[in-house]
Amino acid sequence: MNIRTKLIAVNVIIIAVTLASITGLCLYTFKRSLEEKAVASQEARLKTFWELLYQKGMDVRIEGGRLMVGSYTVNGDNYLPDRLKELCGGVSSIFMEETRIATSVVKEDGSRALGTKLKGPAYEAVIVNGKPYRGEVEVLGVPYYAAYDPLKNSRGETVGAFAVAVKKSEYLDSYHRLLILIPSLALLFLATAAGITWFLIRRLFVPLNLMHDILVSSEATGDLTQRIGYADKNEVGDMCRAFNAFMEKFHNIVLRLVQTTTQVSSTSGMLSSAYEMMAGNAGDVANQAGTIAVASEQMAVTSNEVANNCTMAAQSSEQANVSALTGSAVVQQTVTVMNLIAERVRESAQTVEALGAKTEPPAVSQQRTEKADSNKKNGYDFTVSEKKSASAASLLLDTGSSAYDITASNSGNAPVSVGINIDKASAQIASADKTLPFFAVVPAHDAKKTINNLK
Repeated sequence: MNIRTKLIAVNVIIIAVTLASITGLCLYTFKRSLEEKAVASQEARLKTFWELLYQKGMDVRIEGGRLMVGSYTVNGDNYLPDRLKELCGGVSSIFMEETRIATSVVKEDGSRALGTKLKGPAYEAVIVNGKPYRGEVEVLGVPYYAAYDPLKNSRGETVGAFAVAVKKSEYLDSYHRLLILIPSLALLFLATAAGITWFLIRRLFVPLNLMHDILVSSEATGDLTQRIGYADKNEVGDMCRAFNAFMEKFHNIVLRLVQTTTQVSSTSGMLSSAYEMMAGNAGDVANQAGTIAVASEQMAVTSNEVANNCTMAAQSSEQANVSALTGSAVVQQTVTVMNLIAERVRESAQTVEALGAKTEPPAVSQQRTEKADSNKKNGYDFTVSEKKSASAASLLLDTGSSAYDITASNSGNAPVSVGINIDKASAQIASADKTLPFFAVVPAHDAKKTINNLK
């Protein structure tokens, strides 16, 4: 449902509710007015009745089972009700206690409604309580607007009642006619108002519908050149002019956007070419990166080998350093021992020279022991023993039947180097089973080194 239809429907509903409310209120007010008029007319009838009754007398009583007014017997005499009907219209009845004894009410068969009983709220108010009653009652099944006054004797006792009434249908006949006429007029007015509303709203929506059609067409075809020709000086005209201005600006924006799009498309082509070049360069760079990666791996392997070699070289250097330190100590010890041996050799040469001068042969199995004072030098404890297995004469004559055994003992804490040589200028030894000079190392801690068969 579009907005125009909704707006028409809302206006029609508002008008219908308004008309229904006004019609209902008017009818209710009119009915109330008729009811008030009916009550007022009953009061006038009662007043007329009392004037007619007082013409018969002032003393109201029940005597011999009959209702008496002065000397007038009311039972069965319909003069007063008929006279009242002639003067005021409507119907009336006279009751002795609750029984109807005179009336102008006629049954369907044409007879009077005598002998019927008073019932309901009217009986309670009038007969029981002795008070007047005004309201609606039913007489022989027909609704009436009625008014009841009690009839009292001289002692103030209620002995009967007098009632005047008029049919509701007679009073409400005009109301019932209006009940049909007014809603009919209201419906006619509603239809007219709906037609006028539809016409005005449709005319008002003409430029709006045109605006709607232009927007839908522009969306479907892309045509932004359409405009609205409505130019009245009102709110809708202002809206149409604003719409035209908006479409003009929007059209210009779209034109500029198309131009910009074209430029962007050209730039995109250039960027695409540049991207292809960059992609090719990226491939080359990737290949070079692969080559560099392989070279890096080879360099890493070589670096690992170099590192391993450096580690081994460092270990070898450390071992060489330790060996050099140890060799230096051994050499120092050897030099010291050789100096000692040289000193002892000189002493031995001097001794041999002295023996040769004295020409005294040494005894067989002569043993000469030399012990160096090594405890005072470098912590050594070193002893050299010489043993000769032949006489001195045979040794000097070099007969070959004698030999020397030299034993070196080392009780110190360090190894000792021993050097043995022969002074050929003064020695009588012709040969030896060892290559001379002879060098030997005597280990520490009570170790011994024996050189045999030195001839």
